[in-house]
Amino acid sequence: MRTEDLINCFNKHIQTRRTELGIDTSGSIAYQYEVVTHKTFKAVKEYKVTIWFIKGGRKFGILSINQVINTSSLKGVFIPDELDKIICKSLFDLINSDIYEQIIRGDYNDNTNK
Repeated sequence: MRTEDLINCFNKHIQTRRTELGIDTSGSIAYQYEVVTHKTFKAVKEYKVTIWFIKGGRKFGILSINQVINTSSLKGVFIPDELDKIICKSLFDLINSDIYEQIIRGDYNDNTNK
């Protein structure tokens, strides 16, 4: 299962929870995926994934995952698959947290937990 599938399922879950609780609000989560190649050592890559809560045209960071990997030493390992596993675990860890409850209510923002 890819990250976009996880995010789509999580958004469906959020909407279902809102319906069950009678919460009339908007807002969903989305992700941003980047691969940055080191300027000097092309085999070294930084993989960045950011999960956002988006509401009313504004986005608020929920979690960020960064992995720096020397790809020259990898044989048969597909990095996005490993990142998908980390993202999946992070989303499961999010459930039953204060952030999760704020997302369900639609009132999460960056300043909520600072």
